[in-house]
Amino acid sequence: SNSSNSSRSSNNSIWNSNNDITIIRNEELHFNLEKEKEENSRLLLQVTDLQSKLQMKENNQIQLQLQATNLQYHLTIKKEEKSQLLLQNTQLQSALDDTEEEVIIELALLEQLQTKYNGK
Repeated sequence: SNSSNSSRSSNNSIWNSNNDITIIRNEELHFNLEKEKEENSRLLLQVTDLQSKLQMKENNQIQLQLQATNLQYHLTIKKEEKSQLLLQNTQLQSALDDTEEEVIIELALLEQLQTKYNGK
C-alpha cells in the first residue's frame, strides 16, 4: 500500500511536472502568437501605407498625362494659329506689294500729266 502510494505520488509529481512544462510551453506559444499578430498588424499597416502611396503616384501620373495631353492640344492650336497668321501675313504682304506697284504706276502717270501740264 505504501509502495503503491509512493508510486502514485511519483506519477502525480511527474504528471504535474509535465503539466507545468506544457503550461509554460503554451504560454510561450501564446506570447509568440501575440508577437506575430503585432508584427502582422504592423506589416498590414505598412502595406496599406504603401498601397496608398502607390495610388497617389498613379493619380499623379494620370494628372501629368492629362496635363501633357492638354498642353499638346494647346500647342497644336497655337501651331494652327501661327500657320493662319503666316498665311495672312503673306496675303497682306502680297497686297502691300501690289499697292506699292499701283502707287508707283500712278506716280509715274501723275509725273507724265504734270510734265504735259507744265509743258503747255
